Amino acid sequence: MKSQIPGAANPITYSFGSIWDISDAGLVALKAASDLKSLRAFRFTFSNGQKMVFNGYVGATNLPVGTAQDKVTTPVVITMFGRPTYYAT
Repeated sequence: MKSQIPGAANPITYSFGSIWDISDAGLVALKAASDLKSLRAFRFTFSNGQKMVFNGYVGATNLPVGTAQDKVTTPVVITMFGRPTYYAT
């Protein structure tokens, strides 16, 4: 009989564009965390009120990107470190 042992799980990565605003406190904090390569805590709240909290590392350059007639955004990547915890509403 053969057995299969699972290996390490791949980290979950969230990638999204945030509206570019150099005075936005959240983007300033994301850029600082990215520059320092420091672990940060995150909470995602879903439309049904449930929450997911986790630690992760940020990749954020705060560089503007976009196309003509579109909102200017900046790319953000969060890589989860460890497992998340979930909370009901």
